[in-house]
Amino acid sequence: MNYQHEAKLELDKERLVRIDQFSELVNSEGFDELDLKLKDPNIFSVLGIERMEIRHSNFLAWLLDPEGTHGLGSLFLKRFLRDVSLLDSPESVNEIGMQDINARRVEVRREWRNIDILLVADDLAVCIENKVDSSDSQKQLARYREIVNKSFPSCRKTFVYLTPDGRDPGDEGEQANYINYSYHQISLHLERILKLHRESMAPSVGIYISDYLDNLCTNLMKESPLNALARQLYESHKEILDFIYDNKPDAATIACDYIKQKVLDEGWKMGSCSNCYVRFLTGGLNEIIPKNAKGWKGREQFLFEIRLWEQKGSVEGYFATVISPGGAPLARSIIREAIDQVQDPARKDNIRAKNWISQIRIRIKPGNTDEAPGDQEPIRIAIDEIWPRVREIVNKVDEKLMLEGGRLVPLKNLSED
Repeated sequence: MNYQHEAKLELDKERLVRIDQFSELVNSEGFDELDLKLKDPNIFSVLGIERMEIRHSNFLAWLLDPEGTHGLGSLFLKRFLRDVSLLDSPESVNEIGMQDINARRVEVRREWRNIDILLVADDLAVCIENKVDSSDSQKQLARYREIVNKSFPSCRKTFVYLTPDGRDPGDEGEQANYINYSYHQISLHLERILKLHRESMAPSVGIYISDYLDNLCTNLMKESPLNALARQLYESHKEILDFIYDNKPDAATIACDYIKQKVLDEGWKMGSCSNCYVRFLTGGLNEIIPKNAKGWKGREQFLFEIRLWEQKGSVEGYFATVISPGGAPLARSIIREAIDQVQDPARKDNIRAKNWISQIRIRIKPGNTDEAPGDQEPIRIAIDEIWPRVREIVNKVDEKLMLEGGRLVPLKNLSED
């Protein structure tokens, strides 16, 4: 008893320390400043696309197009090509006078043959591979180079590897063929364009470019005053910020909260849940299922289970009917036979692991989430799509097991195996 009392005192003491640390953080001047700045509206933050490669490529293609709705003509294009001409080899693009490019004959292609951006101007072809968080896959750059060389045999060609920090391509064999170009260089051009031409451009265009520039500096290059302020706050309040970060909900946990609400909306009862596991019973089954087994905190003999996990920036999972180990052998047998009557006999979904039996399984896999890792919408759509099937199985199992209630209830108080 003394041990439990001492443990409680320690927890209370730690809680008070955390409260003091949190209060010190949120009442600091730097926290208020950072909070206000982060609340400034920015179209890229509003859309949640700060680091999405495809959106950056779309915006850059828009800026590079001399006939784009930005109204800047070839201003950004010429600045970009001037950089390329200085970085590339003497026999390539720098043989062309950048000012002599006929802006009306420039073609900007997006995702042509999977190439992020391709510029074709007179007898010039510029291939741009854009990498924000990912790296080039095996032979990817060589394949793009081969495509461009074969498709534009008479053009002068150059190949650009665009990244936040101007790093080398992952494929060492292509490092000599691609120019390293950074978003820092792009930001310098955009700053210059805004400074010299903002009064002459449409107000909306100025806002778009300004927002994009802020996004580059803050989220990609981490060179803005906000980044410096954030680093300063972290150094001053490292312990509480690390504690908060270690306890932030991940994508799977957030998705589990969505499932729990759907379970409650159905009128079902929560069972023994744990991290990224949602387990439940119908109201009727909650009254008759024995709770003297092993494995779960509530010692339920049987539960419906939905498990989620993170997979490549998204969330996947499954729905299953699960019989726990232990308890009365007769109860396990009754429950399994009832579920067998619901399950399609042609399917072989039974899975055994250390006496656990998982009988009916439905996979939960969202569609393509490459554009927005961590986005909850695809997993919610996937859950909604399988939910009618989940409801059907739950109701059928409920019906079968309720018929066996007279046999199950007497087993509730029996000892384990």
